[in-house]
Amino acid sequence: MIRNGHSIIRALYILVAIGVISGIAGAEKNNEFPEDPPIDLMNQLYGTNITYCEYLKITNPEQIEIMQQSVSLETFDEFCSQTVYWGNDSLSLPYGANIWEDNEPLNLSALSESEKKNYGIEQAIIGGNGYRIFDYLDWQIKTGDHLAFYRRIPLGLENITCDLDWIDTNSSLKITIFSPDGIMGPYYDSSDGEVDGRIYLQVYRDRALTGGDWYIIIEPEKLAREKQLFRLLFY
Repeated sequence: MIRNGHSIIRALYILVAIGVISGIAGAEKNNEFPEDPPIDLMNQLYGTNITYCEYLKITNPEQIEIMQQSVSLETFDEFCSQTVYWGNDSLSLPYGANIWEDNEPLNLSALSESEKKNYGIEQAIIGGNGYRIFDYLDWQIKTGDHLAFYRRIPLGLENITCDLDWIDTNSSLKITIFSPDGIMGPYYDSSDGEVDGRIYLQVYRDRALTGGDWYIIIEPEKLAREKQLFRLLFY
Protein backbone atom coordinates (compact mmCIF):
# COMPACT_ATOMS: atom_id res chain seq x y z
CA MET A 1 0.00 0.00 0.00
CA ILE A 2 1.37 3.40 -0.94
CA ARG A 3 0.35 6.82 0.23
CA ASN A 4 -1.65 8.94 -2.21
CA GLY A 5 0.11 11.77 -4.10
CA HIS A 6 3.48 12.21 -5.80
CA SER A 7 2.62 9.45 -8.30
CA ILE A 8 5.11 10.74 -10.88
CA ILE A 9 7.87 10.80 -8.28
CA ARG A 10 7.07 7.21 -7.26
CA ALA A 11 7.12 6.14 -10.92
CA LEU A 12 10.63 7.54 -11.16
CA TYR A 13 11.59 5.61 -8.02
CA ILE A 14 10.39 2.42 -9.70
CA LEU A 15 12.61 3.07 -12.70
CA VAL A 16 15.57 3.59 -10.39
CA ALA A 17 14.65 0.46 -8.42
CA ILE A 18 14.95 -1.57 -11.63
CA GLY A 19 18.41 -0.12 -12.04
CA VAL A 20 19.24 -1.00 -8.41
CA ILE A 21 18.26 -4.63 -8.98
CA SER A 22 20.32 -4.83 -12.15
CA GLY A 23 23.24 -3.20 -10.37
CA ILE A 24 23.07 -5.74 -7.54
CA ALA A 25 23.04 -8.65 -9.94
CA GLY A 26 26.07 -7.35 -11.82
CA ALA A 27 27.96 -6.45 -8.67
CA GLU A 28 27.33 -9.83 -7.06
CA LYS A 29 28.52 -11.61 -10.19
CA ASN A 30 31.90 -9.86 -9.99
CA ASN A 31 32.14 -9.46 -6.23
CA GLU A 32 35.05 -11.23 -4.53
CA PHE A 33 32.93 -11.63 -1.37
CA PRO A 34 29.62 -13.21 -2.51
CA GLU A 35 28.58 -13.90 1.07
CA ASP A 36 27.84 -10.16 1.64
CA PRO A 37 24.10 -9.36 1.65
CA PRO A 38 22.92 -7.08 -1.21
CA ILE A 39 22.18 -4.09 1.05
CA ASP A 40 25.66 -4.14 2.55
CA LEU A 41 27.06 -4.45 -0.95
CA MET A 42 25.11 -1.41 -2.17
CA ASN A 43 26.30 0.60 0.82
CA GLN A 44 29.89 -0.33 -0.03
CA LEU A 45 29.47 0.57 -3.69
CA TYR A 46 27.36 3.72 -3.44
CA GLY A 47 27.35 4.90 0.17
CA THR A 48 24.38 5.43 2.48
CA ASN A 49 23.60 9.11 1.79
CA ILE A 50 23.72 9.21 -2.00
CA THR A 51 20.89 11.03 -3.82
CA TYR A 52 18.97 9.53 -6.73
CA CYS A 53 20.63 11.91 -9.17
CA GLU A 54 24.09 10.97 -7.89
CA TYR A 55 23.18 7.30 -8.09
CA LEU A 56 21.96 7.58 -11.70
CA LYS A 57 25.15 9.41 -12.73
CA ILE A 58 27.05 6.29 -11.58
CA THR A 59 24.73 3.55 -12.76
CA ASN A 60 22.69 4.89 -15.68
CA PRO A 61 23.56 8.44 -16.80
CA GLU A 62 21.42 8.11 -19.95
CA GLN A 63 18.32 7.79 -17.74
CA ILE A 64 18.85 11.30 -16.34
CA GLU A 65 18.38 12.86 -19.78
CA ILE A 66 15.27 10.75 -20.43
CA MET A 67 13.73 11.85 -17.13
CA GLN A 68 14.49 15.53 -17.77
CA GLN A 69 12.54 15.31 -21.02
CA SER A 70 9.63 13.38 -19.48
CA VAL A 71 8.69 15.43 -16.40
CA SER A 72 8.59 19.04 -15.26
CA LEU A 73 11.73 20.71 -13.92
CA GLU A 74 10.14 20.96 -10.46
CA THR A 75 9.32 17.24 -10.39
CA PHE A 76 12.75 16.30 -11.68
CA ASP A 77 14.53 18.47 -9.09
CA GLU A 78 12.39 17.03 -6.27
CA PHE A 79 13.19 13.50 -7.39
CA CYS A 80 16.92 14.13 -7.78
CA SER A 81 17.24 15.63 -4.30
CA GLN A 82 15.79 12.56 -2.55
CA THR A 83 18.22 10.31 -0.71
CA VAL A 84 18.31 6.73 -1.97
CA TYR A 85 16.77 4.31 0.54
CA TRP A 86 18.44 0.91 0.53
CA GLY A 87 16.58 -0.51 3.52
CA ASN A 88 17.85 -2.08 6.75
CA ASP A 89 16.66 -4.07 9.74
CA SER A 90 16.20 -1.25 12.23
CA LEU A 91 12.79 -0.36 13.63
CA SER A 92 12.90 3.04 11.96
CA LEU A 93 13.32 1.56 8.46
CA PRO A 94 12.16 -2.07 8.63
CA TYR A 95 11.53 -4.59 5.93
CA GLY A 96 7.93 -5.52 5.20
CA ALA A 97 6.36 -2.10 5.80
CA ASN A 98 2.97 -1.79 4.11
CA ILE A 99 2.79 2.00 3.68
CA TRP A 100 5.62 4.18 2.45
CA GLU A 101 6.03 7.95 2.40
CA ASP A 102 8.35 9.02 -0.40
CA ASN A 103 11.50 7.02 0.47
CA GLU A 104 10.80 5.75 3.98
CA PRO A 105 8.21 3.49 5.64
CA LEU A 106 5.40 4.90 7.76
CA ASN A 107 5.01 3.89 11.41
CA LEU A 108 1.35 2.83 11.46
CA SER A 109 1.17 2.57 15.24
CA ALA A 110 2.03 6.26 15.54
CA LEU A 111 -0.98 7.33 13.46
CA SER A 112 -4.06 8.84 15.11
CA GLU A 113 -7.46 7.24 14.56
CA SER A 114 -8.40 9.91 12.03
CA GLU A 115 -5.13 9.39 10.14
CA LYS A 116 -5.71 5.63 10.03
CA LYS A 117 -9.19 6.31 8.67
CA ASN A 118 -7.70 8.51 5.94
CA TYR A 119 -5.47 5.61 4.91
CA GLY A 120 -8.37 3.15 5.13
CA ILE A 121 -6.62 1.05 7.79
CA GLU A 122 -8.69 1.87 10.88
CA GLN A 123 -9.65 -1.83 11.13
CA ALA A 124 -6.17 -3.16 10.34
CA ILE A 125 -4.29 -5.44 12.73
CA ILE A 126 -0.77 -3.99 12.93
CA GLY A 127 2.32 -5.99 13.89
CA GLY A 128 4.33 -5.39 17.02
CA ASN A 129 7.00 -3.25 15.32
CA GLY A 130 4.29 -0.83 14.11
CA TYR A 131 4.93 -1.04 10.37
CA ARG A 132 3.34 -4.25 9.08
CA ILE A 133 -0.37 -4.89 8.48
CA PHE A 134 -1.14 -8.50 9.36
CA ASP A 135 -4.84 -8.68 8.62
CA TYR A 136 -8.16 -6.82 8.79
CA LEU A 137 -11.23 -7.22 10.97
CA ASP A 138 -13.89 -8.82 8.76
CA TRP A 139 -16.80 -10.00 10.95
CA GLN A 140 -19.17 -7.95 13.09
CA ILE A 141 -21.25 -8.36 16.22
CA LYS A 142 -23.92 -6.19 17.83
CA THR A 143 -25.53 -6.01 21.27
CA GLY A 144 -27.56 -9.13 22.04
CA ASP A 145 -25.71 -11.30 19.50
CA HIS A 146 -23.96 -14.54 20.26
CA LEU A 147 -21.95 -15.95 17.37
CA ALA A 148 -20.77 -19.55 17.19
CA PHE A 149 -17.64 -20.75 15.39
CA TYR A 150 -16.93 -24.43 14.89
CA ARG A 151 -13.92 -26.62 14.31
CA ARG A 152 -13.56 -30.40 14.24
CA ILE A 153 -10.40 -31.34 16.17
CA PRO A 154 -8.62 -34.51 15.05
CA LEU A 155 -7.40 -37.11 17.54
CA GLY A 156 -3.88 -36.57 18.86
CA LEU A 157 -3.73 -32.79 18.52
CA GLU A 158 -1.64 -31.34 21.36
CA ASN A 159 -3.01 -27.77 21.50
CA ILE A 160 -5.45 -25.35 19.94
CA THR A 161 -5.20 -21.56 19.65
CA CYS A 162 -8.01 -19.04 19.91
CA ASP A 163 -7.10 -15.50 18.81
CA LEU A 164 -9.91 -12.92 18.86
CA ASP A 165 -9.08 -9.33 17.80
CA TRP A 166 -11.37 -6.31 17.79
CA ILE A 167 -8.79 -3.49 18.43
CA ASP A 168 -11.21 -0.98 20.02
CA THR A 169 -10.58 -1.16 23.77
CA ASN A 170 -13.73 0.91 24.34
CA SER A 171 -15.65 -2.21 23.37
CA SER A 172 -15.33 -5.49 25.23
CA LEU A 173 -16.07 -8.97 23.89
CA LYS A 174 -16.00 -12.33 25.64
CA ILE A 175 -15.62 -15.90 24.46
CA THR A 176 -16.59 -19.31 25.80
CA ILE A 177 -15.00 -22.51 24.49
CA PHE A 178 -17.04 -25.73 24.31
CA SER A 179 -15.11 -28.98 23.87
CA PRO A 180 -16.51 -32.55 23.79
CA ASP A 181 -15.50 -33.01 27.43
CA GLY A 182 -16.23 -29.64 29.01
CA ILE A 183 -16.69 -25.87 28.93
CA MET A 184 -13.89 -23.31 29.32
CA GLY A 185 -14.54 -19.66 30.10
CA PRO A 186 -15.98 -17.21 29.62
CA TYR A 187 -12.76 -15.34 28.84
CA TYR A 188 -12.48 -11.54 28.66
CA ASP A 189 -10.03 -8.98 27.27
CA SER A 190 -7.95 -9.15 30.45
CA SER A 191 -7.86 -12.97 30.54
CA ASP A 192 -4.60 -13.12 28.57
CA GLY A 193 -2.94 -10.56 30.85
CA GLU A 194 -3.45 -7.47 28.67
CA VAL A 195 -6.37 -5.17 27.94
CA ASP A 196 -5.72 -4.47 24.26
CA GLY A 197 -8.84 -5.36 22.27
CA ARG A 198 -7.66 -8.93 21.92
CA ILE A 199 -8.15 -12.31 23.60
CA TYR A 200 -5.31 -14.71 22.83
CA LEU A 201 -5.54 -18.19 24.34
CA GLN A 202 -3.81 -21.52 23.84
CA VAL A 203 -5.46 -24.68 25.19
CA TYR A 204 -3.19 -27.57 26.21
CA ARG A 205 -3.79 -30.95 27.78
CA ASP A 206 -1.29 -33.29 29.50
CA ARG A 207 -1.47 -35.83 26.68
CA ALA A 208 -3.65 -34.64 23.81
CA LEU A 209 -6.85 -32.73 23.27
CA THR A 210 -10.12 -34.59 23.03
CA GLY A 211 -11.00 -35.05 19.39
CA GLY A 212 -14.39 -34.08 18.05
CA ASP A 213 -16.51 -30.96 17.68
CA TRP A 214 -15.21 -27.78 19.34
CA TYR A 215 -17.11 -24.49 19.40
CA ILE A 216 -16.31 -20.91 20.35
CA ILE A 217 -19.17 -18.60 21.31
CA ILE A 218 -18.46 -14.86 20.98
CA GLU A 219 -20.65 -12.39 22.86
CA PRO A 220 -20.42 -8.62 23.46
CA GLU A 221 -19.83 -7.56 27.04
CA LYS A 222 -20.19 -3.89 26.08
CA LEU A 223 -19.99 -2.11 22.73
CA ALA A 224 -18.84 1.44 22.02
CA ARG A 225 -20.66 1.42 18.69
CA GLU A 226 -23.71 -0.19 17.14
CA LYS A 227 -21.68 -2.95 15.51
CA GLN A 228 -18.18 -4.04 16.46
CA LEU A 229 -15.92 -5.51 13.80
CA PHE A 230 -13.64 -8.36 14.82
CA ARG A 231 -11.40 -11.14 13.53
CA LEU A 232 -11.18 -14.69 14.90
CA LEU A 233 -8.47 -17.27 14.34
CA PHE A 234 -9.34 -20.72 15.71
CA TYR A 235 -6.67 -23.26 14.84
